[in-house]
Amino acid sequence: MKEDSKHIIPYELFIKYLSNELNEHEDITLQSWLKANPEHSVIFDEYKSTWNLMDKVKDVANINLEKEWSKQKNYSNIESAVFVTEKEMANSRFQWSFFKIAAVFIVLILSAATIYYILPQFTQEKIASNT
Repeated sequence: MKEDSKHIIPYELFIKYLSNELNEHEDITLQSWLKANPEHSVIFDEYKSTWNLMDKVKDVANINLEKEWSKQKNYSNIESAVFVTEKEMANSRFQWSFFKIAAVFIVLILSAATIYYILPQFTQEKIASNT
C-alpha cells in the first residue's frame, strides 16, 4: 500500500467504519476520500479483506479449549479407552516371545511323535539254538 503525497490513508476511519462506529462527519470524509482516487478503493478493499481475516483469527483465539476437548472426549469415549504403559507393552512382548518359543517346541515334539509312530518299527528277535 502506498500513500499519496496529497492524501494520507485514513486508517482510523477504516477501523471505525469496519467496527460500525463511524459518525456522519467521518462517513462523509471516508466517502470523499474513496471517491478522490480509484486506488483508494483498492487500498480500502485490501484493508477490509485483512480485517475480515482478523475476525476469523479472533474466532479461533476465543475457542475454549477445555470445553472443546471435553466434547471430543465425549465423542470419542476416550475416558473408557484402555491406555497401555510401556512396562505393560514390554510384558506383552515377553509373553508373545514365550508363546512363540513354546509353539516351536510343541511342533517339534508332535513332529517327532508322529514320525516315531508312522515309521515301521524294527524289532529284534532272539534266536537261540542248543547246538
